[in-house]
Amino acid sequence: MNLCGDHLEEKYVPLPIIQHFMQLYPETTGLGYSTGMYQVQKVFADAMLAEKIFVRLEIDLRDSSIIYSCSNHNKGDDFLVSYITNPTVNDLDSNNCRTLNNLILEK
Repeated sequence: MNLCGDHLEEKYVPLPIIQHFMQLYPETTGLGYSTGMYQVQKVFADAMLAEKIFVRLEIDLRDSSIIYSCSNHNKGDDFLVSYITNPTVNDLDSNNCRTLNNLILEK
């Protein structure tokens, strides 16, 4: 990973909401980021839970908002199952993408 990615990992992975998201969804491979005008604008963690079922936690660095989303593309393009702005840890637990999509929990 390049220096920017290392810096973002170091800065954002310790956040409680990111930590909880990564514990809830161990399929997450780490943080990604998107840029615009040569600046990092968003930091995100996402995972594919099953075929075409995706979960994402995204931090918009421009306005400091956090978006949690769970989508099931088996039900159509961009079919959102859950979309929460500025979620709490309890929101993540209550809106577990596996449960909302009736996926078998693996232990």
